[in-house]
Amino acid sequence: MLLLDIGNTRLKVAIAKKNNVEVFASVDHRGDLVAAIEGLELSKGFDGIHIASVVSSENEGVLEETLENKTGLKPVFHKVLPFFAGVHNGYREPSRLGVDRWMAIIAAFRRVRGAVCVVDCGTTITIDLVTKEGKHSGGFILPGLMMAKHSLLQGTKEIDLSAEGHRQELSWGRSSEEAVCHGALFSAIASIERAWRVFRDEASGAVLLLTGGDAPVIAKHLSFCELIPELVLEGILCSATLEA
Repeated sequence: MLLLDIGNTRLKVAIAKKNNVEVFASVDHRGDLVAAIEGLELSKGFDGIHIASVVSSENEGVLEETLENKTGLKPVFHKVLPFFAGVHNGYREPSRLGVDRWMAIIAAFRRVRGAVCVVDCGTTITIDLVTKEGKHSGGFILPGLMMAKHSLLQGTKEIDLSAEGHRQELSWGRSSEEAVCHGALFSAIASIERAWRVFRDEASGAVLLLTGGDAPVIAKHLSFCELIPELVLEGILCSATLEA
């Protein structure tokens, strides 16, 4: 099967063989998903195409047509459900939960088979908590590292991050540029640590899993987490397999 994780800024494409997910493309789509998909080298030997996409439903028809023309297969767009794969969606309006978060939650719970804290470090940082009974308790949405830096700099002309190389540091900033970059990382780590401590007190034996583009940067500073880069794609595979 061909799996597509379409986020706010990146498109990740993987091949699923049995229970293994192998990523072969990860591109910045810059808002033009059709061009990004047309630029992929896709064969026509797949059994199916399965997608989790955060783009508006109005654009799904265009994506469907593009992929069908390219591969000869009609893609399946996976959606958020009130209950799936042993997990009860904790949102008051289940459909309002982001599908990428839902896929990561499903995959994390199936991996751990118990209480788990799922942190997806992408354009935004999302923190989701699932009890050992599979109850999604809810979570938090924070600015991602890049979003945090750019939002702070709006209206500020004196700080130039064009040549910054400091985002992986937690030392005290000794310039405004360092203070902004280090502060964004510090804030993200502090938020994750706080959420983890509170959840761990509520759910003993809980596991912390990190995924997303900035997860490797953040994971370096969290000795108690496990890094699972393709958690969303694993969730898509799970959803496709259980629905088949």
